[in-house]
Amino acid sequence: MGLEYRATFGIDCGLSHGFGLKESHYETQEEVVIADDDISAIQKVAGRAIHFSRDYLSNPDTEYTTVTLLKLCGHERDLINQREVLTKAGFGGVQRFEWDGDKLVTKCHMLEHLLLIHGSESAPKSESKATAQS
Repeated sequence: MGLEYRATFGIDCGLSHGFGLKESHYETQEEVVIADDDISAIQKVAGRAIHFSRDYLSNPDTEYTTVTLLKLCGHERDLINQREVLTKAGFGGVQRFEWDGDKLVTKCHMLEHLLLIHGSESAPKSESKATAQS
């Protein structure tokens, strides 16, 4: 059984009220993850950050959805220094992430959003049926 970690994400994105118009928006999201150790917890929340960056609309001012792992608290409620934990484990850099001080940041550009949407819409129907039947 794993330990409980709490992650707080800052999401700089766009918000649409319809009619194709977007405005800048910022929100925080908190999630609980269960992991065996700090590295596993960081891996899980990094995956969630990537998911958020692709799930939210891009900010019209920057053309990116930017997700920052604002804080990660361990099972004893202590704040985990993400950079320190990853550096000690031998990870100098993390693919698809950059650093903002000691916080992990991932971004998804508006064009990447469009490519992801187009890719999911153009998947062959026979492939979709085969996957659904598995």
